[in-house]
Amino acid sequence: MSLKAFHVVFVTASVLLSAGFSWYELSRYTDTKVAMDMWLGIGSQSRLAFSVFISIFPIIIATTAGLSAADPNAVRLCRSLTASEWQIFTNIRFPSALPYIFSGMKIGITLSIIGVIIGEFITSQRGLGYLIIFATSRADTVVAMAAIVVLCASGLLLYGAVALAEKLTDRRYGVPRG
Repeated sequence: MSLKAFHVVFVTASVLLSAGFSWYELSRYTDTKVAMDMWLGIGSQSRLAFSVFISIFPIIIATTAGLSAADPNAVRLCRSLTASEWQIFTNIRFPSALPYIFSGMKIGITLSIIGVIIGEFITSQRGLGYLIIFATSRADTVVAMAAIVVLCASGLLLYGAVALAEKLTDRRYGVPRG
């Protein structure tokens, strides 16, 4: 791996993992487009990778927090009644983690759209991100705004799908909402 490629990997990883995540910081490095082209090509793989990289962390962190937030008294009671770890997980930990999991999924689904668009900004020759870049370079505000409206509608639709899945899951597990 060349020094430039190592630099791009290091900067990309540090920016993505930092708490103050900023796309401006990532876009300052001109080698990012070249690195993404080399690693993943200009197809849908690069957009999918960007989307996964951005959206997976809130889901993992929220799930971890939810699984550890289970009532310790309920876990202790189940253990005293000789419940297996699987039974404790399915009956105590998982249902109590559902609000956390779905909160992470709601954040992740909206960030995944951002990831796809950023991936299209960097590597694509088609898609809504490419259309926004193309339209703004030609000062075609109407087309750029139309693409942004479609993205907003897509984001709301996906967020609504996660919210609906949350309601259905809450009914299944009887998770109270406060």
